[in-house]
Amino acid sequence: MTLHDILSTVEQHVAKAGDSLVAGDVHALETASTALRDVAQHLAPHLAALHDALATDALLRQRWQALSLRLAAVRDGLARLSVLADRQVTALVPEARRDPTYGQSIGSRAPSAAARLYRAAG
Repeated sequence: MTLHDILSTVEQHVAKAGDSLVAGDVHALETASTALRDVAQHLAPHLAALHDALATDALLRQRWQALSLRLAAVRDGLARLSVLADRQVTALVPEARRDPTYGQSIGSRAPSAAARLYRAAG
């Protein structure tokens, strides 16, 4: 398999991951991400040859730069999706409060004589 063939395979998998991310298809995104990881492992032994070829082959260098930009866009999209998912989970399941409403919490050192709800302000 030539470097151009390997790069074509990587480009296809990055495109599939990006398309499934844009479409919001979680199952396709998971499948594409797994396939992308596998093809990246296949590319790893060829990185030295790829580095040498990038110095001499202008077409390969252009494809590599375009692939880098597309992969960065997919990575940024995944990061944004992750933040959105975290916010949605937090909205559905709020984080535990640090101070208990009634009584003393486990591991707390300060005694709580009355419910926080009934304490006077100030």
